[in-house]
Amino acid sequence: MKHRLTYFREHAGLDDDEIRDIDNGKVVAKIVDTGEKAEVIVLGTVYIRAPMESFVDWFQDLDRFAKTDSYLAFGRFSDPPQPSDVADLTLDENDIKALPKCKQGDCDVQLPTASMEEFNRKVDWSSPDAADQVNGLLHEGALELITRY
Repeated sequence: MKHRLTYFREHAGLDDDEIRDIDNGKVVAKIVDTGEKAEVIVLGTVYIRAPMESFVDWFQDLDRFAKTDSYLAFGRFSDPPQPSDVADLTLDENDIKALPKCKQGDCDVQLPTASMEEFNRKVDWSSPDAADQVNGLLHEGALELITRY
């Protein structure tokens, strides 16, 4: 318990009331300061009253876990990652429409500045296949990130 309390206080910035809420079964969510303007981390935590082994067994059953209402999509990456691993990854129509207007500190889509600039440099927004261009770049970027990971 001491390790958990230390982590919550020192790394997540939770106070005693928030830690007490977790211990009392309440869900606590907090935005964690990353020190980077372009990054946002949201910590969500809840205490699960179950033996650790039961939770780990449930969590590692990926096929069952993927069928829960908590996930819109779920998949596995090949080793090494393949383009087919990200083929179903797409931005929705509203996000695609927002991208051409994105500027550092002012974007409806959460993206690093370099990604905003890349979309604006490489996508022909007047083209009928602009959405396909966006999703192609999304696939390339996701695959690159996964490969580096």
